[in-house]
Amino acid sequence: MRPNLGVIVLMLAMLPAVSPAQAQSEPASLAARLPIEVTEVATGGTWVEGSASGTFRTVTVLTSTPVETTEVFLQWIGSHSPVEPLQILSSLPLREFNDLKLASASVTLDDEAEGRVRITIAGQDTGARAAAPVTFIATKPGQYLIAAPEPATEAK
Repeated sequence: MRPNLGVIVLMLAMLPAVSPAQAQSEPASLAARLPIEVTEVATGGTWVEGSASGTFRTVTVLTSTPVETTEVFLQWIGSHSPVEPLQILSSLPLREFNDLKLASASVTLDDEAEGRVRITIAGQDTGARAAAPVTFIATKPGQYLIAAPEPATEAK
């Protein structure tokens, strides 16, 4: 038995109309569309460059080519004016961590100073052994540097 086209059209017409802006703003809808490979998103700190301003964000992605590893990307989220919608103004892979080919990553962002954020990534290899954390300092869109490792402190 074939479905009645008129009934299908009537049912579709009865669905609530949702604009793309409304759909994008619904938290449950946003969470549902997040790819499974994205294992962590962290946001912190603020930056200003000329008329642009925004916040820093890291996105941790699980890859499976050729083996399962984790990669972290640094993004500058912001706009050029208060009336402009937020967007990704710059996005870079954190190669100094990604090249380690670790199985997992845990990211923290600490607001270090105005316009700077300290990003520390702790990771584990496939044997669940912890790797030395890698620390970055992010500044203007598209710019970051590797922070010197902090000296170990002795337990008293």
